[in-house]
Amino acid sequence: MPSTRRWLAAAAWTAVLFAASSDLFSSSHTGSLLYQLIGGLVSPATFERIHFVLRKTGHLTGYGIAAVLYWRAVAGSRHPVLFALLLVLLVASLDELHQSTIPSRTGTPSDVLIDLTGGTLALLLVRGEWRGRANC
Repeated sequence: MPSTRRWLAAAAWTAVLFAASSDLFSSSHTGSLLYQLIGGLVSPATFERIHFVLRKTGHLTGYGIAAVLYWRAVAGSRHPVLFALLLVLLVASLDELHQSTIPSRTGTPSDVLIDLTGGTLALLLVRGEWRGRANC
């Protein structure tokens, strides 16, 4: 895929991440939807734990996808993994800063760390898969 298309894919996913930092995806909104699905099946404490884990898994997954897209976009650079992780850090930080301006959201440094962890894990998986194929 030409570099421009790779950058467009990365930019589109970044837009998805920023859209997910809106009020619509606040904990109260996602919690009410999840409660409709499983609320009566588990205790309130268990529900809160499940909701928390799902939200943080969303961070890991969303920024894992972003890291892979950024890595593909900068594939011709000298240090594509480093550049991809720096982009994850930048976007995650801006995202949390944006969330801190929305009354129903909270921007936290710990979420930036979760996002960076998701990006790192995804790149480790992709790089391991790529190296595994190259050795075949």
